[in-house]
Amino acid sequence: MTIEAFEDGDETLCIQATRLDSDEAWVYQLSEARPVPDSWAGTPSADAVLPGDALVTVMAYDPEVEKPPCVYVERELEVTLSSMRVFLDRVAQHLDEVVSGKEG
Repeated sequence: MTIEAFEDGDETLCIQATRLDSDEAWVYQLSEARPVPDSWAGTPSADAVLPGDALVTVMAYDPEVEKPPCVYVERELEVTLSSMRVFLDRVAQHLDEVVSGKEG
């Protein structure tokens, strides 16, 4: 599982990528970033952020599964176009790396 945070205006968002071997797929989620617990103070991860509830989810199956990627959007939540572009660009980049064998 990988987590990447990025800024969009005054909002910090997270992109999370998780491999689901049981479904032969990758799941990507765009969410609002949440601060780490106070108990992490003084650790190397003290300035990190954690993903919140998913705003947008992409499920991308392995090529041999022959299912198209699917996008799921949470109802009544807003995502700016610029955030969606960053998210989808990162998903596409990661999938290209997976197909080429550069990412596991």
